[in-house]
Amino acid sequence: MSYGQDGTDSLKQLNELTSIYQKYIENEDNFEIAKKHALNFKKKAEELKVDEYICYGYYYLANSSDEINKIQYLDSIIYYSSKNLSQEPSQQFPELAYRAKADWYYKKRKFSKSLDVLLEGLNVATKNNKPYYINDFNFTVGLIKSERLEQEKDALTIFRTVYQYYDKKDDKENEKGEYFSSLFALADINRKLGINDSATFYNTLGFKNAQKLGDTFFTNYFSYNEGLNQSYVGHSEIAIDSLLHTLEFLKEHGDIANLGLAHYYLGKSYLATQNLNKGLFHFTKMDSIFQADHIFNIEQRAGFEYLVNFHKSKGDKIKQLEAIETLVKLDSIYMNQYKGIRDLMDLRFDRLSLLKERDTLLDTLDEQKLKSKKTIYFSAVIGVLLLSSTLVYYKKQRTYKLRFNEIMSTGHVEEAAKEFDNTEEIGVPDKIVEQILANLSMFEKEEGYLNPKMNTHILAEMLGTNSKYLSKVINQHKGQSIIIYINNLRIDYAVKRLKEDSQFRNYTIKAIAEEVGFNNPNSFSSAFEKRTKLKPSYFVKRILDSSNS
Repeated sequence: MSYGQDGTDSLKQLNELTSIYQKYIENEDNFEIAKKHALNFKKKAEELKVDEYICYGYYYLANSSDEINKIQYLDSIIYYSSKNLSQEPSQQFPELAYRAKADWYYKKRKFSKSLDVLLEGLNVATKNNKPYYINDFNFTVGLIKSERLEQEKDALTIFRTVYQYYDKKDDKENEKGEYFSSLFALADINRKLGINDSATFYNTLGFKNAQKLGDTFFTNYFSYNEGLNQSYVGHSEIAIDSLLHTLEFLKEHGDIANLGLAHYYLGKSYLATQNLNKGLFHFTKMDSIFQADHIFNIEQRAGFEYLVNFHKSKGDKIKQLEAIETLVKLDSIYMNQYKGIRDLMDLRFDRLSLLKERDTLLDTLDEQKLKSKKTIYFSAVIGVLLLSSTLVYYKKQRTYKLRFNEIMSTGHVEEAAKEFDNTEEIGVPDKIVEQILANLSMFEKEEGYLNPKMNTHILAEMLGTNSKYLSKVINQHKGQSIIIYINNLRIDYAVKRLKEDSQFRNYTIKAIAEEVGFNNPNSFSSAFEKRTKLKPSYFVKRILDSSNS
């Protein structure tokens, strides 16, 4: 590293850099202020000509930026490191950037992207011979394989290797978080694989070692995990005792996922002891957690099935239908998040049976309502009008509901893909067609359609072509006019964001329209209904109802 200054100036600038860093840390929660200090830090680091500090400047900028800029700053670290730190490797870079990038994609539930970044980072860390990051990346790869890809046996091998790395260290206290996390993961994966004796061994070892180091955080987690394990092997009383003692801890730490799983295994354990009321209580608690946050573990599915069958046994068709709708929603989320993985056939089969049961129940409720309305019909002519309008409204609402569920479960916004011939000669050279299609792909990826000024002329100019060629290519390969193509991209974006962003759902229709590139709410509503066969107000209301119920 070269400071490019004499010693006195260098020391002065290092002190200034430290001062800027402290201001950044003090305002870390305020992105706008933090970003100003991060920019100042990077500028001062560039004056000092210290490559590692420059990378930290980019890193602080990434931490105080939105998604698009965050990824760009992290990519800048990776690029800068490869150019400037290849001869003199940094302790943290570029691995820290790979880690932050993978974490961000994981948080956004883009698990495939997260895995790709982790594997790339692992390759770099291996080349740079950085054991900490090698094991750190491996650990998270193991989590994705275990929790998201159902590759438990691969995950077991990974967790065992990572645990052995930390277990060999004489001073475990310095990296106790990593040590206990690897031990917990090893216990949990053995539990999932049904190797319950090993799960108990690692839970007990982790609990005792955490006690020795005075770590109450991990003593609670090992106790919780052993509760799950004991319930799995049928030791219900032991499981209940362990899990009840950790409920408050999970609540306090906001661990919604494990809290829901704890209630499921408590419900299951109480049923095994013939305490049906408490079993039902904990399954209901599990359900309320899912309704509030849509966070769940697929292990809990049997608990939701129990609620369906319980209400069915009581003859409560309304609650039975609500429980079925919840189970359909759960399966939709699961299938969407685990797209492309193996072992979904059984779930898809169960889902078809579930949808059939739901439709049968709806038909039964329809018949009951119809009979009720017919009584009114025979009592007065006005009853006919009331019955007709009610049925029309009900059928329309049911059609809307089925369409809404289809969009939420499949992710397909358009009702049916239209077939069109893209082999017809259109008078545009093949090379230009390929270039336009490649540029359109980039245009979609970078969300250029959100620009409210976007039109045929601007898009053609952006893509380096003319309007005539662009119109022909989009018509042939997209089956749409340019304007409909742009509007459909905006609608698809709006639907996706409404599904994923809870704050966006609280926007007015006018605000949503403006956010996705429309100049007025009427054109947005018209385009939305053409694309989805649903009114935007209905779609937003249904998502809000699903989130708040």
